[in-house]
Amino acid sequence: VAKTHLITITFKSESPELAAQVANTVAEVYIESHLEAKLLMTETASSWLNERLSGLKTKLDTSESQLQAYQNQEQLVDIDGVKSIEAKELQELNSQLSEARQLRKKTENIYKLIQSKQSNNQALLSLPEVLNHTLIQKVNEAAQVSRTKVSELQGIYGPKHPTMIAAQSELRSVNNNLKQQVSILVSGINNEYLTAKANEETLKEAVKEKGQSFRELSTLDARQKELKREVESNEQLYNAFFTRLKET
Repeated sequence: VAKTHLITITFKSESPELAAQVANTVAEVYIESHLEAKLLMTETASSWLNERLSGLKTKLDTSESQLQAYQNQEQLVDIDGVKSIEAKELQELNSQLSEARQLRKKTENIYKLIQSKQSNNQALLSLPEVLNHTLIQKVNEAAQVSRTKVSELQGIYGPKHPTMIAAQSELRSVNNNLKQQVSILVSGINNEYLTAKANEETLKEAVKEKGQSFRELSTLDARQKELKREVESNEQLYNAFFTRLKET
């Protein structure tokens, strides 16, 4: 029949029954043959999909086993959380190291100045870091007062006069105290530099170790993500074939 999917089957026979039987049988056999062809195609497709699905299932199981084995081997739990903590600690250590380096440089400059004038107490007193210290200022003022007192008494009393002897003794005591306080301050500055230097070295080592630990975690994380992607890819492919097999 033109412009349709219909056909007309005719058979001429002297027997109406035979004509009808032949026409109908041709149609039935055609339909049956067509169904058999479609069924054969479906069975072939199903067989191929089954075989492919079996291989994909094996591949998926293998990738899942590899991921699980890797996680067990490296004892991985929440690696992203651990990495975040490690990164934060590394940042804090770097910040502390920067501050420690600045303090070391500052104390090192003072330390070198003091070392260059170590044997000269007056030269040490000329350093602002020493002279401007509160305790040194007080003792130095007391020494100045004693020196002025001795200078004034020299014009009145002789060197063996008890008052003069007492003033000289007081001046010596004040000078000794000043020298002692300068020595204590210098020792404290030296210790501060050595402590700052040691602290910087300790933080350098800590940053180095933390950096190594972070890099190791990043490597573990990268490998785990690679295995996870492989599992996800195999799972998606398996599900796609499984869905197609059910449709077929």
